[in-house]
Amino acid sequence: MARSVANHKALSGASKSAGRALEALSDPQWAHIPREEVVAWAMAAVIHCDMCRLVVSLDECEPGIASLLAMSDVVSKLYEIKRWYLGQGAKALRKIACTKSCGIPLVDERLRQLKSLHPIGSVDKYANYRNRLGYHYADDTVDHLVRFGEEESIHFYALLTTFVRFSGEWAKLTSAVLRDAAATS
Repeated sequence: MARSVANHKALSGASKSAGRALEALSDPQWAHIPREEVVAWAMAAVIHCDMCRLVVSLDECEPGIASLLAMSDVVSKLYEIKRWYLGQGAKALRKIACTKSCGIPLVDERLRQLKSLHPIGSVDKYANYRNRLGYHYADDTVDHLVRFGEEESIHFYALLTTFVRFSGEWAKLTSAVLRDAAATS
């Protein structure tokens, strides 16, 4: 299946950024940067790349059941991404911020703004589908798949768009904190 030019450009850029961040983990040029900072950068870049990959995959999926199954995979991934951002990711950003002039209060304020502008917590609405369709099959998988197909897809795509925006803003915030530029960005 040929990838659209826009999808190719978005995924290619995100993939290159994630690749650079992963390479930095073992590149001597980055050895002077604390490992936890490089890991935070890598995770932000990898998750943003994964978000772009999910969007492209779903956008280019065959309509019908194949698309519905792809959406159920996306729900599972979104739930895990949310858990990382609001748990480990936020903890890592705060830990880094305490060593920077921007400080924890500014990072906390930016995180509150992000959560307010892009409410990724609404993925919890799809928890039942995540638990019954995503990455495993339950006895009642077919029933859940039918119900999931009856949901309004406009809400799902709005949530996906929210996650992509949140992901991009998180990557920018991470970069700013690492550069100690959060106060000015």
